[in-house]
Parts: sequence; C-alpha cells; structure tokens
Amino acid sequence: MREITNSVLRKNGNKTYHANNELEGMSDAFKILPNLILCDIEMPHMNELELYDILQSNNSTAGIFFIFLTACSSCSDIRAGMQRGVDDYITKPFDREKLFK
Repeated sequence: MREITNSVLRKNGNKTYHANNELEGMSDAFKILPNLILCDIEMPHMNELELYDILQSNNSTAGIFFIFLTACSSCSDIRAGMQRGVDDYITKPFDREKLFK
C-alpha cells in the first residue's frame, strides 16, 4: 500500500519520503519538516495518537497536515483523533481521487 501511494503521489508531481515504521517516520519528520504526513494507524511501536501527540507537541512539526490511513471506517479511534485535531482519516482501500481531495 505504501509503495502504491508513493507512486501515485510522485506521478502527480509530489516529492515523497517514506519510512519503514513510525519511529523512523517521526525522526524523518523532525529532519525533513514535510507539508503532509500520511500515516497508517497500524504501527508496531506506538498507536497513531501517540505519534500525532508527539509531533503536535513540537513547534517545528505542529503545523504539519496529518492524515491517517485506516481499514476501519467506524473505529472509535477516528473520533478520538478528530477531536484531538487530526486533519483527516482516509479509509482503505481508497481510490486515487480520494487521496487528492
């Protein structure tokens, strides 16, 4: 899924970086300061809200647009994330048009 998403984004003129896990991604976010983080909620080392909270608590990464990918369209985590300020959730599988809306 990550490779397909990266490919679609690159074909539309976006520069992308990808991480193998959330710890690598968090480290990269502090170094790269991307405009957008597109993050799966299935992570081995922490849950998505922990990662979001860490990045939001730092002035340099707090303004990054944050979207989570999830296979669950009715999870309570979606509501909790939106209440915390997560910008959006995209339900997998998704089509190309939904990614760019």
